[in-house]
Amino acid sequence: MPNARATMFFSLGRQAWTETHWHSQTNTLAAAVDDTTTLATTRVGLLGKQSVLTGIRLSFDGVYRDSLLIDPAAIPVPKGQLAISAPANPQAPAVDTLSSDTPNVDIVIRMEGGERRRRTCYLGGNPDAVVTGPFLPKGIDPSVAWWSKNLVKWQAIMTSGVWGFMARNIDPPVGVVKGFQGNAVPPTMMGIIVGNGTMGPVPFNPQIQLRNFQVQPGAPKINGKYWVSGDPTAIDGNQLWMLLDSLNLVENNVVKAGTAEFVQWTWQKYTSADVEYAHTRKRGGRSGLPLGRVKRRK
Repeated sequence: MPNARATMFFSLGRQAWTETHWHSQTNTLAAAVDDTTTLATTRVGLLGKQSVLTGIRLSFDGVYRDSLLIDPAAIPVPKGQLAISAPANPQAPAVDTLSSDTPNVDIVIRMEGGERRRRTCYLGGNPDAVVTGPFLPKGIDPSVAWWSKNLVKWQAIMTSGVWGFMARNIDPPVGVVKGFQGNAVPPTMMGIIVGNGTMGPVPFNPQIQLRNFQVQPGAPKINGKYWVSGDPTAIDGNQLWMLLDSLNLVENNVVKAGTAEFVQWTWQKYTSADVEYAHTRKRGGRSGLPLGRVKRRK
């Protein structure tokens, strides 16, 4: 079974965001669904009352447009979220400490996956009681017992061995490009000739990164990533790889040929999920305005 990518969709008023984690490929589809449901249940236990889990999608690595939806209505809401704290003054209105009306405050989690591997996870939709106020040193109030208990559960699930992330391989084998070849006149795509096997085993659905090419002044750049068309062809003991969207590979423009390597990603399990600090992080755009900067004219 290929790796399954679990994406959870959240909303808070006009704000929305997603959180994505990768499930181990060593398990079955049923296990991926069960583990994702467990993860979503625990994640919902960290949300404030206005924050909502709106959707869950399982996508499968290497299978084009193959995905499975999990109904968020099947995810139970933990009892702790439904409580309202008792006011200090019985005559005063109740203060809802579980409100999450501060959508821009995330909790930064450092997720490590072995040596030289890490990613940052931003937990959004947190209760105000947890992320507002001068709580030192991380800007998070550890005295909210139910939330801290659910955080420990979430961290345990993250580091249980079935969840992780996709990381690009470090220092992959590199092949030297020896020449170019088109597949028609005029060519519709170009190919590179690389020493046989110098880039290592061929990965599933390969993509090739070209580096260190020097071209004539004003010529289109060649360095970059290219998807390949089909399997390589043997030419004089070398490999000919036909590259899609590669018409910039004009041999006469090349001053110095570079190198080629496979772009490879491997699943890395989470080995730790440590809280860093509370962080103000803007999500999305304002309603009715386009994304990006808005130029104001006087």
